[in-house]
Amino acid sequence: LATSTVIQAARIDSLPEPPPPDQQLANPYTLGTMRIVPKSVPEYLTSDEISLVFLVYNVGLTTSGMPDVNIEYTFNRRGPSGDEYFNRTNPQDFNEQTLPPGFDLAAGHQLVAGQAVPLSGFPEADYRLEIEVTDNTTGASLIRHVDFSVSAS
Repeated sequence: LATSTVIQAARIDSLPEPPPPDQQLANPYTLGTMRIVPKSVPEYLTSDEISLVFLVYNVGLTTSGMPDVNIEYTFNRRGPSGDEYFNRTNPQDFNEQTLPPGFDLAAGHQLVAGQAVPLSGFPEADYRLEIEVTDNTTGASLIRHVDFSVSAS
């Protein structure tokens, strides 16, 4: 079980069609018709939202040939005495019930995960987001961390 780097996106653009193969190197953060523009500094305003995108690799398959992956997002406020739980979002499930019909990892389809979370309810502080990815088929799990800060202006 593995993930790509978790990308904090400044924005995500929808393209009318994927770039041709000879332009893929010039568009490294493009997945199909989705172009991700990475955020250069992990600093946000309370009026912003944090947008995250990453890929999940090497998952096991159920007997139906589908993955069964659960992803949990937990936000912790960072302080002098360590991280303190702040809140969490609803988990994401990638399985036979949630993936589109015809989804097939062997055909090159990818598990693209992520969320956009409004920061209006976040007090000014430094945060660490803990992303826990669990492959329910194999029992493997891993944790990724994303650090960012929120200010009022």
